[in-house]
Amino acid sequence: MSADVNQDQGNDDDLLWKGGYAFRTMSGAWLGAAMITALTTFVVLRIPQLSENRSVWPTLAVMIGLIWIGLLGVMFYRRLSRNYQVTTQQLKLRRGIVFRRISQIDMIDIEKVTYRQGPLQTWMDVGTIHLRFNDQPNRTMPGVPRVGHVANLIDQSRRKQRRKHGIPVEKS
Repeated sequence: MSADVNQDQGNDDDLLWKGGYAFRTMSGAWLGAAMITALTTFVVLRIPQLSENRSVWPTLAVMIGLIWIGLLGVMFYRRLSRNYQVTTQQLKLRRGIVFRRISQIDMIDIEKVTYRQGPLQTWMDVGTIHLRFNDQPNRTMPGVPRVGHVANLIDQSRRKQRRKHGIPVEKS
């Protein structure tokens, strides 16, 4: 019965995609941390004065441990604090854990949709979607899995809404 009510009122806001920050977005940072770990260990092993000094290994272990723990913290914070939802009429962006900021953006207000990926992100199929508006600040959606597919969904929905209301459609 509620479906009939929604159709009678012209409210056909269907969910197209829902997701959050993808862990694999940080693959470049993980690779960098692995290289730092390997490089510092290699340097300490190759320099006799450092490898024989008993205080170097615990210091090195603490420093490397802090790097990895920091990366884990950032990764879990981003995963828990960023959620996205794409419907036929709106884009919903949720940010924050304790202090939440929820933005509901009408598709009709989006002027242009683009996305960016680095080489590693392209291989991992993640990236950042950039949204351009005329009347409000531009927004980004970092860490989106299947970024090309999601950007295309947003763009198609935006175009459909703009045509429906007689607003010129700029090609993304």
